[in-house]
Formats: sequence, structure tokens, C-alpha cells
Amino acid sequence: MKFVKHKVENAKDYILNKSKKEEILILNEAHHYASHRTFATSLLKGLYENGYRYLGLEALGDDSINIRKFPTIHSGFYTSEPQFGNFIKTALDLGFILFKYEAESGKKWKRKRDRTSREYL
Repeated sequence: MKFVKHKVENAKDYILNKSKKEEILILNEAHHYASHRTFATSLLKGLYENGYRYLGLEALGDDSINIRKFPTIHSGFYTSEPQFGNFIKTALDLGFILFKYEAESGKKWKRKRDRTSREYL
């Protein structure tokens, strides 16, 4: 297989350039790789400079984080992981407003998720 028309690009530069033309940017990361959050942290300043102000986090479960301006071990499931805590703190220091999604936990959430999944099968 040949990739004649493909070229190597710096991922950070590529994402930041693309973000100038988009209203929403979605990053996916593997929860068990802290390096993914390190990379996401490296994007924050450029994203803020490009006009992004809101940052949604799947693992966030803290309604007071935008007032307190720092995460605690109780701010969400992964906030005790150092790189995730640093990611959140950096975002808050830059001025991002954080919001949570899918932060519910426990059997009630699992049942709701499973029921919703079955409806769309």
C-alpha cells in the first residue's frame, strides 16, 4: 500500500490550525494513557487563543470547580491522576469554563445507559 498523497504533519500544529475554522473540537483519549492528557494540555493555550472558552470533560463530576479554580480528588473519577489534574488546572488558569457530561456513576447510570443502548439496537 502506498501513501503517495500523504505527508507527515505535526499533530499539535494540525489540530490548532483546524480549530481556527471549527466551532467544536472533540478530542478522544485513552483513560489509561496519561500521555494523552499531557498532549491535550499542550493544546489548551492555542485553543484559548483561537477563541475556545468551554471545555467539556467526561470524567468531571464537580459543580464547584469553576468557582474553586482547581480540581480535588473528589472532582471526578480521574482527577486524582496527576496529568488529568494538571490538565484541568491549566484549563482553569487560562480561563476555560469547564462543564461535565456523562459524569453519573453507579448502577442507576449503568441501567440507564444499557436501556438506551438497547433502544437503538
